[in-house]
Amino acid sequence: MNTNQKVVESYLAAFRRLDLDGLMRHFAEHGVYVNLLPGPFASPLGGVHGRDHIRQVFQPVLGALVRNDYINSRTYTTPDDDELVLVENTCDMEFPNGTVYRGFMLYRFEVVDGKIQKLTELVTDPQQQLAAWQLGQPGFELRG
Repeated sequence: MNTNQKVVESYLAAFRRLDLDGLMRHFAEHGVYVNLLPGPFASPLGGVHGRDHIRQVFQPVLGALVRNDYINSRTYTTPDDDELVLVENTCDMEFPNGTVYRGFMLYRFEVVDGKIQKLTELVTDPQQQLAAWQLGQPGFELRG
């Protein structure tokens, strides 16, 4: 496993622990987070810029969960570009009221010098994800 894959694996481990500070340590100061989904998880056009703004997005998400696990997580790089790390997995999130969201996720990480420069997140079934969040955390809103 190359260094950039290790950075991504460490990031995913922090997300599994719901460790906001751990997540933020992996982002470059001027990193970018992009979520292409419609609804409350969508990032503004061009993404959320800067570690402090990314923290504002992730803080309520992590605070809304009691558990986050990954099932069958796979991490890939290509021989041509080891700065690009792709991850696919099934995300298994649980809310305080017992609602569980399980959905297939794709992540595209751009990692340079041990820091995430850009993270693009894709969910294959955004309606399912939104329905689970509405059951698990009615009235949930993202800041940022």
